[in-house]
Amino acid sequence: MTSQQSVKAFRFLVAGLAVYWFSWLFWGGSWEPFGGPFRFLTNWALTLSTISSLLLLGRSFGVVEGRNDGLIGLTAVVNGMVVMLYWRLYLADPFLVSPTEDTSITAQGWYLHLVGPALQWIDALFIHRSFRKPLESATLSVITLLGYIGWIEWGVSPRVNFPAGKVSAGFPYPFLNDLTLDGRLTFYATNLIMALILLGIFFGLAWIIRSLLEKEAP
Repeated sequence: MTSQQSVKAFRFLVAGLAVYWFSWLFWGGSWEPFGGPFRFLTNWALTLSTISSLLLLGRSFGVVEGRNDGLIGLTAVVNGMVVMLYWRLYLADPFLVSPTEDTSITAQGWYLHLVGPALQWIDALFIHRSFRKPLESATLSVITLLGYIGWIEWGVSPRVNFPAGKVSAGFPYPFLNDLTLDGRLTFYATNLIMALILLGIFFGLAWIIRSLLEKEAP
């Protein structure tokens, strides 16, 4: 198998998994309460992964011409935030992130919070050699994360009463319902800064990889 064939096979795998789990949101996920699966940042990341993987697969076949570095950088960052937040909270206390009593990690959970993001990072860093437009990726990351914050603060929480915490109710991740508005704002600001730091790390890694390896695959 040639290098280009290997890249196509890899991208078929990545896109196939992303499309499968994204499709699951519609035929297997719950759309109650308000917002359905899109109450969770994890599924925003999955949506971005699906779009990015399809664009990269199309690029391998010459269907997509643009590099879409800004979008792929955004996808890497949002996936990175999902992975860091999920495992940090889950390892501290599974009930901080699980709105139900079942805190076991399913195959879907492993994909969404580890395998899927890792596959996206492998392509972005080693195959596509992304992260060439720092300002565009940073702008898209801030807009997307602020959009998610606004969505759960003003769209979801006022319309949902589960899960409930010590302070409020309706935020999709239980720990948020134990924080006051000031506490949530501090949490949001801290993680926006972390997102930009993460993007900087990706850009640094990408620069090193581009300087050591040959030209990127189509």
